[in-house]
Amino acid sequence: MDCHYSKEDERPWVIGCSNSGTIGYFPVNYNGVGVIGCPEAVLAGGHTGIVRIVLPMASMQQGGLAQNQGIFGWTGAEDGCLCCWLSDDSPQIDRSWISTALIMRSPGTRKKNRHNPY
Repeated sequence: MDCHYSKEDERPWVIGCSNSGTIGYFPVNYNGVGVIGCPEAVLAGGHTGIVRIVLPMASMQQGGLAQNQGIFGWTGAEDGCLCCWLSDDSPQIDRSWISTALIMRSPGTRKKNRHNPY
């Protein structure tokens, strides 16, 4: 789904997602064999659909608001949720914060116009 280079670890990561919304961070060993390793971080319980976007906070400026609040990153998925994932050292108990209030859904009464080619 995405790739991320960690300056702290000095290596790239592959970020993958299951159909049920579980996200995995897989380390890449590009020295020698070039293998994608087992997931070292798994984010589960935030989404119920396929995750389409990941914004790791490590890619943002260091020392900003996110670092002070223990934010690990943000994800968006087909379930219409925006999740804010918290790091292990965060004082919060929950692993993710989910908002559906930021999403505008189309009205269910909208007429579906479909093209019939035959």
